[in-house]
Amino acid sequence: MDITEYYKTLKGHVKDFTERIGKESDETKEAFGLLVDSINNGTELTPQQKEQIGEQMKDVLKTIGIVGVTLLPGGSIFLILTSALKLNKYVLPSAFLEEKKKLEQ
Repeated sequence: MDITEYYKTLKGHVKDFTERIGKESDETKEAFGLLVDSINNGTELTPQQKEQIGEQMKDVLKTIGIVGVTLLPGGSIFLILTSALKLNKYVLPSAFLEEKKKLEQ
C-alpha cells in the first residue's frame, strides 16, 4: 500500500468517525430537548421518551469513555481487544454500532 492509498483510507475513516460523532450529537440534542421541554412545560414523559433519554445518556458516557481511553497510552490496544472479545456493544455508542451492523449485512 503506497502513501496515497493509506492517506485516502485514513481520510475515509476520519470522515466516518466525524459523521458518527455528529449523529450522536444530534441524538443527544433531541433527547435533552425532550427533557428540557418536559421540565419547562411540566408535562410527563412517555415511557418511550424516558427510555430514549436513558439510552442517550448511556451513549454520552460511552463516548466520553472512548475518547478518554484513546487518549491514554495503550488505548488503541484496548479498542482492539474489545473488538476481538466482541465487547463492542458495551463500549461503543449506538451510532457506531448501527454502521457496523449495516456493514455486516
